[in-house]
Amino acid sequence: MTVIDSELKTLSYCSKAWANSILKIGIADCKNKPRVESARLQEIFYIMRVLSERGFEWQARRLRNHYHLAIKRGFLQRAKRADPIGGQGGLS
Repeated sequence: MTVIDSELKTLSYCSKAWANSILKIGIADCKNKPRVESARLQEIFYIMRVLSERGFEWQARRLRNHYHLAIKRGFLQRAKRADPIGGQGGLS
């Protein structure tokens, strides 16, 4: 992760390059099977929310695509609650 960490130090907060770097981190988390799954899910959903709130809808949608692809490929299990970005179903 040192390459990504050093990239983030030189990027402006909420720039397109920043959003793309955060997207890379989220995609890497989708595939990081050895890490605790609940922590990965929490980070993935947080990144999706931050990207969406900052106006980077394209990046948020791409991360959601990778999240569902990770479920399909067995890297993740479906979250107990609904996707907080999708806003459908789940517990209230």
